[in-house]
Amino acid sequence: MSNKVKQSVVDSVFDSLVSESSHRVIKSLGIIRKACENELEKGRLNFTIASIGRLSESMGGPKEQAIRNKTNSGKVYRSLIKAYATTYQPKKEERVGILESYEDVLAGVEDHKIRIRMLNLSS
Repeated sequence: MSNKVKQSVVDSVFDSLVSESSHRVIKSLGIIRKACENELEKGRLNFTIASIGRLSESMGGPKEQAIRNKTNSGKVYRSLIKAYATTYQPKKEERVGILESYEDVLAGVEDHKIRIRMLNLSS
């Protein structure tokens, strides 16, 4: 999925949330959106509630606890963060290619005693 398509997915979620929210929540959504965009610009892709909450708070938006709250506004904030996370974070299949196979890891172990123990653990 291209970045343009990803951005349009997030934009549609944002627009949907804004259409159902009060003025105060809309303002906070804008700040959370800026926090998520800052993460994207820095290439971090860390869309956890804790991380976005800290960034949002530093920008005058809702704190981490307000985002976690079981209120309607907390649910809206989490929905926007989840949209960024599911849209921009790599899928599990994409991350698997980075990892070496178990056999490759075993081949890299020079101590034969450790290699044998690892083989016994894997069986």
